[in-house]
Amino acid sequence: DSALGSVKMGRDSEFQAVMPVRGKILNCLKAEYNHIFKSEIITDLIKVLGCGVEIRTKHNKDLSSFEFENLKWDKIIICTDA
Repeated sequence: DSALGSVKMGRDSEFQAVMPVRGKILNCLKAEYNHIFKSEIITDLIKVLGCGVEIRTKHNKDLSSFEFENLKWDKIIICTDA
């Protein structure tokens, strides 16, 4: 939680949010769609972003279609630790 704590302290909670993720994230460039949409981390991230996905498969029926205008954030910063 040390990385999360630092990010929380360095943000303005009035307009900046944090989504902590534990473990290694699936490399979506090398994965099949069924593995991508079975990943809880990936589907949670898509839902948090709010813009949906372009690809329609039987594995992502609960996700909305991609609409850039529905993106909930103006700027997205991804922070990692080693």
